[in-house]
Amino acid sequence: FGLTQLTSRFAALLFGSFTIIVVYLLTKEFFDEKTSLIAAFLLAIAPFHIQNTLAEMDVMAMFFALLGLFLFVKALKTEKKYYFSFSGIFLGLGIYTKVYPLFFIPSLILFFIYYNKKQSKAALSKQDLKKILIFLIAVFIFTIPVLTHNYLLYKDKGFLDLQFTRTLGIGKEKSAPYYSWDHQFDAKNDWRGLILGNSINSASKK
Repeated sequence: FGLTQLTSRFAALLFGSFTIIVVYLLTKEFFDEKTSLIAAFLLAIAPFHIQNTLAEMDVMAMFFALLGLFLFVKALKTEKKYYFSFSGIFLGLGIYTKVYPLFFIPSLILFFIYYNKKQSKAALSKQDLKKILIFLIAVFIFTIPVLTHNYLLYKDKGFLDLQFTRTLGIGKEKSAPYYSWDHQFDAKNDWRGLILGNSINSASKK
């Protein structure tokens, strides 16, 4: 479509629109039709969602993550293994796009345990563990390029990519000439804000 401002934002616009449908489908797994439509409508007019329709990959990452969540819930309800596979694949694509969808994995495993307990299952069976393993393998496949890139980068330069360096602090001094221009380089993860709310946005910290 050429090099224009519209084409630079087209992926975010496309996946942002699809996310509205995914939110509707995900909400419908827990609530009724009316609630699902309200949830989808609120996302469609949410200023934060509209604001993020720019030349960034966050909207795409959240689309894949939410689609992975929807398929995971579907897998639990239908007990079909291929849903676990597809859930892992789409969540893996989210991780491949941006690293932070990794944080959804512990929540999904806890929800898996809770759902099984709610269904009067005394303990996780071998079949249950196999389903989780299928999901985790599907996710892990998409983390291989990220892990390989960071391993080779560390072996060659002595530091990791920006987000891994910022989070883990490995090779931060060596990476300063490459990353210090980015506002996120010195930003700290606001874990307290993430858990309790009122999270500090690294972009506006300064």
